Amino acid sequence: MGEVRAEFSAVEVYATEGQRIAVGIDLAARQASAPKKVTRGKVWLTATPVTQAGSAQVKFANVEVRGKTDTFGGTMLVRVAQQFSFSDTIADALAQNFAGDLDELEGKIGRALAEKRHGALLIRTKIDRFETGTITAYGQGLYMPVRATGRANLRYLPRR
Repeated sequence: MGEVRAEFSAVEVYATEGQRIAVGIDLAARQASAPKKVTRGKVWLTATPVTQAGSAQVKFANVEVRGKTDTFGGTMLVRVAQQFSFSDTIADALAQNFAGDLDELEGKIGRALAEKRHGALLIRTKIDRFETGTITAYGQGLYMPVRATGRANLRYLPRR
């Protein structure tokens, strides 16, 4: 087919049956050699998000690609994307590591709770452990539970 120029827009993300997530993308593609002939369509990718408890690494398994376009060439592209090896490539490209985001979140929570005054009480807290659960497809995205455990020190210090 040669060089293909593609534009992706209107991305939609939903949780689906079986703890899967669906990502829909509007596609407009054209061959570089035929700039006026544009193929348009909608491509849907579904996959199962996978994590291990305590890990911020999110991977995707059981990737499936479906789509409908307005030309035979576009339909062929969707069929190529449905091939097993291409699905593995998509799954690898979607993998994310949220460790940096979780470290940033832990720091913000720690600073926010470090020391607070509530009337005559001075409350000091320290997070001892911060951990993640397993990811679940939920609503319009993914949900990863986070649990923090720690200590609090309360002092009665009336203002003078």
